[in-house]
Amino acid sequence: MANLDYQRLTGHLKALRLSGIIERLDEALNLAAKQKLPYLDFLEGMLGDEVQRRDERSMERKLKQALFPATKTLEGFDFNFQPSVDRQVVMNLANLSFIDRKEVVVFIGPPGVGKTHLATALGLQACGEGYSVLFRTARHLMRQLRSTQADDSLDDLLRMWDRIDLLIVDELGYLALDKRDAGLLFQLVNHRYERGALIVTTNVVFSDWDGWLGDSVIAGAILDRLLHHATIVSINGESFRMRRGIPKSGDIA
Repeated sequence: MANLDYQRLTGHLKALRLSGIIERLDEALNLAAKQKLPYLDFLEGMLGDEVQRRDERSMERKLKQALFPATKTLEGFDFNFQPSVDRQVVMNLANLSFIDRKEVVVFIGPPGVGKTHLATALGLQACGEGYSVLFRTARHLMRQLRSTQADDSLDDLLRMWDRIDLLIVDELGYLALDKRDAGLLFQLVNHRYERGALIVTTNVVFSDWDGWLGDSVIAGAILDRLLHHATIVSINGESFRMRRGIPKSGDIA
């Protein structure tokens, strides 16, 4: 290829921000010449590589934004150990249509039964399908919500989270909330209602939310919105962490 044509080509690629193609252009041109590739095959290969590179970079950005505590997959969940989990319900959730419908998924059960694993796995799958996801523990969520009261920026935070397709709130119920916290949680759930998908994990049965939140009116209002368009997955099995038994004195945990 003439030097002038090559410069024009790379100029066009830069203008189109196809940096991945520029990086491997020389190698690809030499390979195409040796293999005598048809023009369409050469072009399809280059563009295919660029699409894959962009998909990988997009996935990296989404995972970084999501703030998952660990990488968990549905394939890695032991349904045989937790027979109380309806596998078909979880697999139906894995098609992610609940995100498009802006619905709620609640995983409820005692500590260690896999609630966070399933929530994270669905979030990870959502990232892979191009959805934006944010994972927050209840502790971090409440800290962020409380911080908005100093400068009256709660509405700004909630609007920012409107850009998140799926918000995951983990470990609701493990820490006591006062009435102010309960009000903030209501604001989040009320704002998110029919506006964006939500996954919640909790160890508190719904009949005990009055006592947990310390306000029956707020508890009722939260549950009314949370459960209106919700899939409830109850897990009543043993703890994954304890299935090997409690370590004896002197054992390494």
